[in-house]
Amino acid sequence: MKLNGKRILLVEDNPDQQRLYLKFLLDEGADVTLECNGFSAAQVAHRARLAGEAFDATIMDLYLYQCDGVDATRAILQDDPSMPIVAITAHGSAEIESTWRQAGASEYLSKPIPRTLFVQTVADVVGKERSERPDNVGIGNA
Repeated sequence: MKLNGKRILLVEDNPDQQRLYLKFLLDEGADVTLECNGFSAAQVAHRARLAGEAFDATIMDLYLYQCDGVDATRAILQDDPSMPIVAITAHGSAEIESTWRQAGASEYLSKPIPRTLFVQTVADVVGKERSERPDNVGIGNA
């Protein structure tokens, strides 16, 4: 199992997509926390870090309640600059990818995302040691 024991924050507001990505992650052994809006995701990530239980990665959808995925990415990275964030969206474009990467997203995937690509992308970002991850990428740049 590629993600055995890894703590993943999944931020997705569509119930069908939640179930799909949750299954992908759980089947690979991940410990998943599900949030459906960007504001609460940033709060959950912050509390986990303060408790010494930071997530190994965040998977972030673009269109969310209260706070979109780009703003939530910025908020999470402001608190934890080396958190890997996999940006996902059904409304992909070069402009959206550029904006999200400037905000600090580690990877960007456009829906629909095949299971193998989804799992491998998450495993790749989780597999990098935090010391290998860039600090403060994109913070304040968008």
